[in-house]
Amino acid sequence: MRTAVVLMLLVLACGSAQAQTVSFGVSAGVPLSPLMTAAGNQAAATGWYTLGPALGVGLPRGFGLDLELLYKRFDLGFAANPARAVVRRMELPVMLRYRLSRLPVRAFVHAGMSFNRIIGVGGADVCGQGAFGETIYCIAGKTAAELRHRHTHGAVLGIGLGLRWKRLGLAPELRVTRWVDRNFGTRGSLPRSNLTGIEMLMGIKF
Repeated sequence: MRTAVVLMLLVLACGSAQAQTVSFGVSAGVPLSPLMTAAGNQAAATGWYTLGPALGVGLPRGFGLDLELLYKRFDLGFAANPARAVVRRMELPVMLRYRLSRLPVRAFVHAGMSFNRIIGVGGADVCGQGAFGETIYCIAGKTAAELRHRHTHGAVLGIGLGLRWKRLGLAPELRVTRWVDRNFGTRGSLPRSNLTGIEMLMGIKF
């Protein structure tokens, strides 16, 4: 996440020299794909919302820079046990925006990088450590999840519409993120983090 902050500051420094407008707002949405996969006696549930502050920097020729800090959560556990491990994750998308001016609607595309970090795991005990520093979490003495990468990064692509309502800027968007590593588990293990995330977001800028 430290690398992400440095990149964010560099992007803002480069963009501010030619910036036309700077806007602040929030981004909120719902995931369309689960953050985790589980099977059998294991259980995983994705929180129904995404929320966080947003910053937009307008640039010439239809370009812009968008940064967000998004909060997400998901639960892990066992089907026969009501106890759950609550995982909280922050994501920092740093995206270049381009307005598609030739279309009859004010459409735009997003492309960039996103950085995530697991900021907390509640309701579970640390019960071991793997050979490469993995943290193993247990519920009632049973292994619930293996945290392999507390932070990782990936590519972001999105497409949306730029709308106006009174003094507010509204930007509904369909976004896909592809992570290079899983936070939890491996390709063949359960439960495991999903590498591809799909979500529907609504950006509100003041």
